Amino acid sequence: MEKKELNEDTVKLLRAVMKISSAFNEYDSMSFESKYFKHKFKTECVKWSESMNKHMNGLMNSLMEEDDKLLMEVYSRIDNSTEEIDAGSPDKTALVIFYCKIKSALNDIESMADNKNTFYPMFIEHYTSKVVKQIEKQYKPILDVKDSQDNGCEYVIDFLDNLGEAIMFLTDKEEKDGGE
Repeated sequence: MEKKELNEDTVKLLRAVMKISSAFNEYDSMSFESKYFKHKFKTECVKWSESMNKHMNGLMNSLMEEDDKLLMEVYSRIDNSTEEIDAGSPDKTALVIFYCKIKSALNDIESMADNKNTFYPMFIEHYTSKVVKQIEKQYKPILDVKDSQDNGCEYVIDFLDNLGEAIMFLTDKEEKDGGE
């Protein structure tokens, strides 16, 4: 079977989809237990979740057919990268990680060069930006909290953005090196 070359926008879309997929872990936690899952944030999140689930399953299946090992590697790296984050309580931590993952996913969509105005990037941007804006409006004090090294959400978002770029670099390098 011939290996297809993925263009840069496809890789960015893949990263965004994987961040959103990983963010469903925090979404599930928040929707069942969190005291922060209420008001307009809850309304936007439910719309986001229903919309993402409706369309992402098909996209995920097609991406799995393309390269399931790459997909699982990207997912694992994203999911594992936030294990050490602690915002003071499980509720706050889930909210912060959820926000950082979906904000970073939006950054991937925003950085697309040629295919940003196609269906999936526009779909992701439309629904996800509403949730991000609502979190920023409703929970700004939580998002402004810093850790003992003065790192906050922007640090985590930058980390996830850079992790995504590193994953893209590693997969390109691995292909050129023959999988080593």
